[in-house]
Amino acid sequence: MMATQDCPPESVDHIGDRLDHPDRVPVEYRHLIPDDRARVSWILRHPVMGRVFDVGCSDGAITRRIAARWPRATVTGLDVTEWDIRQPCTGGPLIDAIFCTEVLEHLFPHESQIALANLWTILKSTGQLIVTVPNREYDDRLRARWAWPDHRQYFSYASLNAVLRRQFAAVQLSPIVDGIWLGAVCTK
Repeated sequence: MMATQDCPPESVDHIGDRLDHPDRVPVEYRHLIPDDRARVSWILRHPVMGRVFDVGCSDGAITRRIAARWPRATVTGLDVTEWDIRQPCTGGPLIDAIFCTEVLEHLFPHESQIALANLWTILKSTGQLIVTVPNREYDDRLRARWAWPDHRQYFSYASLNAVLRRQFAAVQLSPIVDGIWLGAVCTK
């Protein structure tokens, strides 16, 4: 059984436009589209089943793709209007997998630690957290990709590893799209 909840359309970043409607993307950002598609391909390579959250889901474009790729999973997209991951959650470990893609850089460092602790709390002992963030060490002078005004922190391979290992026992990091992004699969 599959259940998806689309995220609110008023979200700031509409990755759905870059993935599904490139003609809607301002011309100065169209060069980002192939990289975004490759990042989403990396995200979808991680099999999930059971109850799955996509936190910080923006317009739900990735949530819908996760649900389509893994139809046996019950996938729910949550953006800040449904649950602010900086706020405590109740109910214990209920979730089999959590996608947290392009979220942590929008939080201040102390907030990302709170958010990761909250995600750890709701993740089952056998569950996994899948994370992507921009790689600050990537030479991006031509793209100005990481100059978004709402980015509060930046991650290198070492800093992302350190942040994640404060909560998770096992962290597997990998570069995505030649290192433009960093991806991590974390388990308790």
